[in-house]
Amino acid sequence: MYSPPKHNLQIEDYLNLLQSYCGKFILGGDFNSKNTHWGSRLTNTKGSELYHVLKRHNCEIHTTEKPTYWPTDRNKIDFFVSRNLSSSFMDVNEEFHLDSDHSQIVLRLSETIIKIEQNPTLSKKLNDWDTFKEKLENRISLTATLKTNVEIEEIQIVTGIQ
Repeated sequence: MYSPPKHNLQIEDYLNLLQSYCGKFILGGDFNSKNTHWGSRLTNTKGSELYHVLKRHNCEIHTTEKPTYWPTDRNKIDFFVSRNLSSSFMDVNEEFHLDSDHSQIVLRLSETIIKIEQNPTLSKKLNDWDTFKEKLENRISLTATLKTNVEIEEIQIVTGIQ
């Protein structure tokens, strides 16, 4: 699929596209929509509307999370969308060809589970940082001044940290 940047697609356009596919499907291409959920550094209106429609229709996004437009622009990322297919049977990789200003992304669909080694991360993408901050602020008391050795020793005893 290709959606030119100058075409300002609306939610209704995305809904019509998804409703034209029944059951299982894989759709890939250059949507020219930016959203942090598929690896862009920022989210634009087109990307926000597409994301909400995909979420409402239980679609999954498959991407390398790497820029696909050259010269490298972290905001331009091509991806695949699927519905009712397990991502355990899919693998997305990039290919480079010198005859295009885009790197190609290729989705491999397998009959058996594809084991993909995941890089360790400290957090998942969809963290609710506002709730985390609120809970952290409610649970941590920052009243200790820690200016004297006695205060430091008291904290060490309470926390068990030396």
